[in-house]
Formats: sequence, C-alpha cells, structure tokens
Amino acid sequence: MPETNLQTKYSSALKQSSGGAHERWRLIKDSMARFGVIAGGLGVIVAVVMISFICCMWFSLYFSRQQLSRLVNILCRNWLWVKQC
Repeated sequence: MPETNLQTKYSSALKQSSGGAHERWRLIKDSMARFGVIAGGLGVIVAVVMISFICCMWFSLYFSRQQLSRLVNILCRNWLWVKQC
C-alpha cells in the first residue's frame, strides 16, 4: 500500500513502469538530467546574449557615431556576402 502512494508523487513515466526500484531510480535520474540539460542550454543562450549586449555597449561608448558609420562601411566593403550597405 505505501508503494502505491509513492508512485502517485512521481511523473507519469514512473506510474507506467513495471520494474523495481532500479528502474524508478533510473527514471528519476533521467528526468533530473533532462532539466540539467535544459538549464545548461538556457545558460549558454543567456551568456551569448549578454556578451553581445556588452560588445554593443562597448562599441557605442568607445566610438563616436561617425567612427561607427565608417567602421560599418569598411566592414561591408570587405565582406563578400554583403552586397550593399
């Protein structure tokens, strides 16, 4: 009877499992790993966005508007995939 009460606390995958404690423990570890991978992926995305924001802020503070427009024109002329700026 206590075993059925424990199963109601877990996810549907745990409810459907017919194995013993080893299989339940494996399913718990799988769900924890899934959340860890999601958190890591979101952390990478947040880090890239923050680095981009910091670079944009640094460029806007370091260069004047005229210098930035000259820099963009130079980059556009040198990159082959940009047809026209």
